[in-house]
Amino acid sequence: MRGSRQAFQVCGDAEGVIAIETLQLEVEVENQILQHLSALVDVDVPSVQKLRKQLTSRTLDMDSARARLLYLFITLPPIHRGWGIVFERFLCLFIYFFVSLLARLRENGWTDFHEIFREGVE
Repeated sequence: MRGSRQAFQVCGDAEGVIAIETLQLEVEVENQILQHLSALVDVDVPSVQKLRKQLTSRTLDMDSARARLLYLFITLPPIHRGWGIVFERFLCLFIYFFVSLLARLRENGWTDFHEIFREGVE
């Protein structure tokens, strides 16, 4: 009877030590990982969502401008079709420039917009 009491005492002490270690581990994980993740979520996620909305808006603007220009080209009288070909080439160059500008903006995280735009124009 006395031996089993000691065994239960040792098991109880071991469980207490394990509980303390588990609690310390949880506190350490919360301090080292979860605080950094919550800061990341609070700061970076809203800016990413804002940039995603801006990209969607700019893409829709570009598509509507392309549709309007295409409609204008289609409705030109046959006399002005030669100018339409020149205009179409200009439009292709403009779209290429705009797409390359968007790609460079994505690479740089949309931070150096004015400097990138100046480089693209020069």
